[in-house]
Amino acid sequence: METQREKLLAAFVTTLVPCAATTVIVLGLVGDFLGIHWALGLYLVNLALIFILGRLAFRLVPGEPTGLIMEMHDYRWPHSKTILKQTWLRVVEFIKIAFPLIIAGSFALKLAEVLGWLEPVAFSTL
Repeated sequence: METQREKLLAAFVTTLVPCAATTVIVLGLVGDFLGIHWALGLYLVNLALIFILGRLAFRLVPGEPTGLIMEMHDYRWPHSKTILKQTWLRVVEFIKIAFPLIIAGSFALKLAEVLGWLEPVAFSTL
């Protein structure tokens, strides 16, 4: 995105696109209560609305459209050493961040269970 016009149009259109979590919730609820055909129809209407508003904004926003020319590099297979190194670094980072949180969370839940603090908020299985 080189010009202010392109940045504005991109920001406008991307705000109309629902995130993955919203899409799953909406499609799940509509699909469950009204049926999958209604859910897919709603999603298609949403995509059509995004397209129509994007085209309308493209015509109404002042400025000249510029061509998008990108230089693509050749695809190459990554080196095995690089893959293993990056995977190892990410696993170690995950363990350093998540492991203490998992241990502390498990300890807190077990303590709450032992002290009886979970009973008032737990759902009855009956």
